[in-house]
Amino acid sequence: MLIPTSFYEPCVWFLFLHFTSRSAATDDTILAVNSLLLQFLMFYSYFIDGFAYAGEALTGKYVGASKQLELKKLVRILFVWDGGLTLLFSGVYYFGNHFILKLLTNQHVLFEAAKPFLPWVVDIPIMSTASYIWDGIYIGATASRGMLLSMLDATFVFYALYFALNGMLGSHALWLSMIILWPAGACFKPLLYPNMCLKEFQLPFSFRYYPLAMFGTSRFGLCLNNKKQEHHFWIKFL
Repeated sequence: MLIPTSFYEPCVWFLFLHFTSRSAATDDTILAVNSLLLQFLMFYSYFIDGFAYAGEALTGKYVGASKQLELKKLVRILFVWDGGLTLLFSGVYYFGNHFILKLLTNQHVLFEAAKPFLPWVVDIPIMSTASYIWDGIYIGATASRGMLLSMLDATFVFYALYFALNGMLGSHALWLSMIILWPAGACFKPLLYPNMCLKEFQLPFSFRYYPLAMFGTSRFGLCLNNKKQEHHFWIKFL
């Protein structure tokens, strides 16, 4: 059974709504700071979404045409480019975060208040990247049920972390929960497909050298090297 991805999107909206409302509940300065720092996520998403959309379109094409080798090559190429883009943005955010922040605001008070939170923006590309790519692949494969269930699990992790750590970390608990949200959604995907042919599935090069992508290798049912089904591409749903 397929569940429309429209159920997935409200989960994301609600999490960002919670992020904003909790920021506002702290004080106006934290609300302004967090709004500024979220722009780092927006900048990165403009680029990574291009690869996710390409993965979405091409996955649908190859799944529909039962082109196993082409799909395997696509996933490998997506994560190779994804890894390069992640390293680029992480480097830019690490070395240029002060410069970017000064472009976003000329308020010295906000600039100083944002400094303790800048390390979180460096983690944004690293922690979120696999989730973006695998969402594109899942949408292309019409595996919307897996997307929804993984997002529900990630939402649970988000709130569990936030309410457990808010008293100790304050606004940093918001950022920690947000940063963990993405790999939590990616790493839950393997649990949704328990019947994957693990022995027959060979991880592409980029999975072995790109740890976050390993969360997304998941039991996606991509039995590309299963000799018994070498002429049949399938996706194993719950």
